[in-house]
Amino acid sequence: MNKRVLFYFLMILSQVAWSQRDPTQPPGVSRYQSSGSQQKQTTLQGLIYGENSWVIINDVVIKEGGSKKGIKVLKIKKNKVLIKKNGVERWLTWHQIKVKKYPKKSSDQ
Repeated sequence: MNKRVLFYFLMILSQVAWSQRDPTQPPGVSRYQSSGSQQKQTTLQGLIYGENSWVIINDVVIKEGGSKKGIKVLKIKKNKVLIKKNGVERWLTWHQIKVKKYPKKSSDQ
Protein backbone atom coordinates (compact mmCIF):
# COMPACT_ATOMS: atom_id res chain seq x y z
CA MET A 1 0.00 0.00 0.00
CA ASN A 2 2.83 2.40 0.82
CA LYS A 3 4.37 1.89 -2.63
CA ARG A 4 1.09 2.76 -4.30
CA VAL A 5 0.69 5.97 -2.23
CA LEU A 6 4.28 6.95 -3.00
CA PHE A 7 3.71 6.28 -6.71
CA TYR A 8 0.63 8.54 -6.83
CA PHE A 9 2.39 11.20 -4.82
CA LEU A 10 5.31 11.25 -7.29
CA MET A 11 2.90 11.39 -10.23
CA ILE A 12 1.12 14.41 -8.77
CA LEU A 13 4.42 16.09 -7.95
CA SER A 14 5.72 15.62 -11.50
CA GLN A 15 2.48 17.07 -12.92
CA VAL A 16 2.84 20.17 -10.74
CA ALA A 17 6.45 20.64 -11.85
CA TRP A 18 5.49 20.20 -15.52
CA SER A 19 2.62 22.70 -15.26
CA GLN A 20 4.98 25.38 -13.89
CA ARG A 21 7.34 24.97 -16.83
CA ASP A 22 7.66 27.82 -19.35
CA PRO A 23 5.82 26.60 -22.50
CA THR A 24 8.08 28.67 -24.80
CA GLN A 25 11.26 27.09 -23.47
CA PRO A 26 12.79 24.24 -25.51
CA PRO A 27 12.75 20.82 -23.82
CA GLY A 28 15.87 19.93 -21.87
CA VAL A 29 16.86 23.52 -21.13
CA SER A 30 16.82 24.57 -17.51
CA ARG A 31 15.41 28.01 -16.74
CA TYR A 32 18.52 28.65 -14.66
CA GLN A 33 20.91 28.12 -17.56
CA SER A 34 22.15 31.27 -19.22
CA SER A 35 23.22 31.44 -22.79
CA GLY A 36 26.62 33.02 -23.35
CA SER A 37 25.41 34.71 -26.52
CA GLN A 38 22.62 36.59 -24.74
CA GLN A 39 23.85 39.76 -23.07
CA LYS A 40 21.61 42.10 -21.18
CA GLN A 41 20.90 45.21 -23.19
CA THR A 42 22.18 48.43 -21.62
CA THR A 43 19.12 50.63 -21.12
CA LEU A 44 19.06 54.25 -19.98
CA GLN A 45 15.98 54.45 -17.75
CA GLY A 46 16.40 57.87 -16.15
CA LEU A 47 18.60 60.95 -16.28
CA ILE A 48 19.02 63.91 -13.93
CA TYR A 49 21.23 66.67 -15.31
CA GLY A 50 22.48 69.52 -13.17
CA GLU A 51 24.91 70.26 -10.39
CA ASN A 52 24.68 66.65 -9.14
CA SER A 53 24.05 64.58 -12.27
CA TRP A 54 23.13 60.91 -12.13
CA VAL A 55 21.49 58.27 -14.30
CA ILE A 56 19.56 55.04 -13.94
CA ILE A 57 20.95 52.30 -16.17
CA ASN A 58 19.58 48.74 -15.95
CA ASP A 59 17.85 49.49 -12.61
CA VAL A 60 21.07 50.85 -11.06
CA VAL A 61 21.62 54.49 -9.99
CA ILE A 62 25.08 55.77 -10.99
CA LYS A 63 26.54 59.25 -10.48
CA GLU A 64 28.79 60.91 -13.03
CA GLY A 65 32.26 59.40 -12.68
CA GLY A 66 30.87 56.40 -10.80
CA SER A 67 30.90 52.75 -11.71
CA LYS A 68 28.54 49.88 -10.85
CA LYS A 69 27.95 46.40 -12.27
CA GLY A 70 30.59 46.83 -14.99
CA ILE A 71 29.20 50.14 -16.27
CA LYS A 72 31.24 53.33 -15.79
CA VAL A 73 29.50 56.67 -16.34
CA LEU A 74 32.07 58.97 -17.93
CA LYS A 75 29.98 62.04 -18.78
CA ILE A 76 26.36 63.12 -18.37
CA LYS A 77 24.88 65.73 -20.70
CA LYS A 78 21.37 67.13 -20.94
CA ASN A 79 19.96 64.40 -23.22
CA LYS A 80 22.67 61.73 -23.28
CA VAL A 81 25.24 59.89 -21.21
CA LEU A 82 28.68 58.53 -22.15
CA ILE A 83 29.34 55.12 -20.62
CA LYS A 84 32.13 52.57 -20.75
CA LYS A 85 31.19 48.88 -20.62
CA ASN A 86 33.55 45.99 -21.40
CA GLY A 87 36.20 48.49 -22.56
CA VAL A 88 33.89 50.09 -25.13
CA GLU A 89 32.70 53.69 -24.85
CA ARG A 90 29.29 54.64 -26.23
CA TRP A 91 26.56 57.23 -25.86
CA LEU A 92 23.11 56.36 -24.56
CA THR A 93 20.42 58.86 -25.56
CA TRP A 94 17.53 59.96 -23.37
CA HIS A 95 14.35 60.30 -25.42
CA GLN A 96 12.05 62.90 -23.94
CA ILE A 97 8.32 62.50 -24.28
CA LYS A 98 6.57 65.64 -25.43
CA VAL A 99 3.28 66.08 -23.63
CA LYS A 100 0.63 68.17 -25.33
CA LYS A 101 -0.72 70.87 -23.05
CA TYR A 102 -4.39 71.63 -23.29
CA PRO A 103 -5.77 75.05 -22.34
CA LYS A 104 -7.48 75.14 -18.96
CA LYS A 105 -11.25 75.27 -19.02
CA SER A 106 -12.78 78.30 -17.42
CA SER A 107 -14.90 77.72 -14.35
CA ASP A 108 -17.79 79.80 -15.85
CA GLN A 109 -19.00 76.94 -18.05
